[in-house]
Amino acid sequence: MRKIRLILLLAWVASALTASVSAATYKLESGKTVIGEMIENGSDEASALINSGDGNYERVPWGQFGQDDLKAFMEKFKANKKLLEAIEPFIEVTLEERAARTEVRIDPPSEIVQAMQKERELPKSGVIASLFKSPVGWFLVVLIFAANVYAGFEIAVYRARSKGLVAGLAAIPGVGFITNIVFLCMPTYLPGQSDEELAAAEAQRLEPTSTFEIPGSAAEQVAQEVAASEVASAAPKAEIYSRGKFTFNKRFFETKFAGFFGMTRNDVNKAKVFIIKSTKGEFVVERITRLTPSDLFIQAEGVAGETSMHFSEITEVILKPHA
Repeated sequence: MRKIRLILLLAWVASALTASVSAATYKLESGKTVIGEMIENGSDEASALINSGDGNYERVPWGQFGQDDLKAFMEKFKANKKLLEAIEPFIEVTLEERAARTEVRIDPPSEIVQAMQKERELPKSGVIASLFKSPVGWFLVVLIFAANVYAGFEIAVYRARSKGLVAGLAAIPGVGFITNIVFLCMPTYLPGQSDEELAAAEAQRLEPTSTFEIPGSAAEQVAQEVAASEVASAAPKAEIYSRGKFTFNKRFFETKFAGFFGMTRNDVNKAKVFIIKSTKGEFVVERITRLTPSDLFIQAEGVAGETSMHFSEITEVILKPHA
């Protein structure tokens, strides 16, 4: 029995010592002092539960505690989220702490952003230089090069020039465009023609034409008649009209070969052979089907359909009797 009493006495002393150790002194805002231990489980969002000892408990609103006590509660019960949310609104924040909380920290840009900024700061290259930086650009360059060479080939055919020369010059980068323009502006080359004849053909080509027939000057008609008489006296059996001595145009064929426009010839023209020599070849004309201000259309022996030729392509016209 004595042992039981001794054990109870020791337990009471231990609990008293523990209570005295854990008990704290809280000086409230109202000036009142509370001594005791805060009970974590008994505290709620509005107040703290204080064990004053001897079975006495007291509730104290959080707003009554001083700042030091509130901060001590925050540190002691930092694992209790519910108490932290209840205590935090009553803690005063200094200007320094507020500035530290609201300070915006700017992190350095990432490596990708730095690379993009560096690329943006680099000087931009020109349009021509940018073509060589991608497969699409190279394809466009090759396409333009091939088109320029092909254009040179077509110009050589049109102007009766050396295809290898014109296309070869067109293949030179930068210079090819200029050479194509030069050859296109040159007159069409006809074999056997002199420089004067080429100049006359070019003047004839550039001469403005109209759908209305404008009579030529009297001097020109007289000159052509004199030249025709000279041809007739020199070669009575054949009439030969060569470029340079005669101007081949719509009026020339209408006046000199009017008998060859119909479907049938008269007795005089039936005994004659009408020959036209041009850059396209030599043709024995059966009849003239039609004329335009710049082209002649004929029906030739051995040729199916209608044959057309530009007046500048005609080099010689011959009218001779049948052999």
